[in-house]
Amino acid sequence: MQEIARLTNQDKSGILRGLRSLERRGFIMFRNDPSDMRKRLVFPTRKARELSRRIVDDVEALEKELLHGVSAGEMRIFLEVMRKLTDRCVELGATKFQRYRLKGAKRG
Repeated sequence: MQEIARLTNQDKSGILRGLRSLERRGFIMFRNDPSDMRKRLVFPTRKARELSRRIVDDVEALEKELLHGVSAGEMRIFLEVMRKLTDRCVELGATKFQRYRLKGAKRG
C-alpha cells in the first residue's frame, strides 16, 4: 500500500479506502508479507484477472476495428508525427500543466 501511495502521490489513508472498496467488491485481497508482518500486500483476485482479460479483449477488438484500412505506412507517419508533437510538448514544458494547477493541489 505504501508503494501505491508513493507511485500515485496520494496519501496512504485514501489509498487504503480505495483498496478496501475493491476488496469489498471482490477485486483484490490482502495478505501479510511473510518477511515483514507489518506490511500488507495487495493481490488481484480471479474476478479482477477475468475482468482485466475482458477489458483487454474489448480494447484489442476496438483497436482492430479502428485501424481497419490504415496501412502500415500511414501508421508509421502517424506515430512519427505524434512523437514529434510529444517531444515538442516536453520541450515547451507542457507536460507539467502548472498553468492549470488548482490552488491547494499537491505538486507531483
